[in-house]
Amino acid sequence: MIQKLVILAILFIGIKGHSQSYTLSDTLFEDSLYVNGNYDHSMYLQNNTNNKLVMVWNVVENTLDTNNWTILFCFYPKCLSNIPQGGTCDTIKPNEKVYMTGLSVSPALIPKDCNLKIEYYDISNPTARDTVDFILHASSTDKNPPEDTTSINDLQNESQIRIYPNPISNQFNIELKGIDYSWKLMDTYGRMVNESTISESQESVEIDSSSLPSGMYILEVYTAGGASYKKRIIKP
Repeated sequence: MIQKLVILAILFIGIKGHSQSYTLSDTLFEDSLYVNGNYDHSMYLQNNTNNKLVMVWNVVENTLDTNNWTILFCFYPKCLSNIPQGGTCDTIKPNEKVYMTGLSVSPALIPKDCNLKIEYYDISNPTARDTVDFILHASSTDKNPPEDTTSINDLQNESQIRIYPNPISNQFNIELKGIDYSWKLMDTYGRMVNESTISESQESVEIDSSSLPSGMYILEVYTAGGASYKKRIIKP
């Protein structure tokens, strides 16, 4: 009997120790998906050890309308326009925090109730597993939100600025008339990947994005008068 208890204690300690090897920022994302709206959430993972960490993920359930919706699915450090059944992430450095998983959905005119459920585990010890749920609730209401939930509109008139297309391909454009401004493009880790200053005589600027890897970026625009605007940019 004592021997069995010792074995159980060892197993418990091992599982508990493993579960503390990484921390997920969230395990549940629940939001509404509107006509012409956009669903966009991200989960981060913190490696709590002094060792390298490799995570495996498997799709447990997926009821997203991948045939009709524009989808961007990211798993460290790749982003795809489809959702595979599973995969293995790149090596996460000791004590490193990474952008682990992201889901962006644009349903156009046909939002539906659906969800994506993903199971994660450490490749070195799959006994402890975590599940993350992305839950979408459909609405027939055309919410017509600002183009992005990260937008901060200090411009007197938001119609002054136009950023297109989004998702982007080999280039995208900024239209901001009659104002001197600067812009910078950041990746999801806050690293700047491009920047420039534009004079008011340039009403439309085309920015080369052909060398950018697939993923999610934040475009920040600052006018000479101190106004600012922020927008999430997606490259499938």
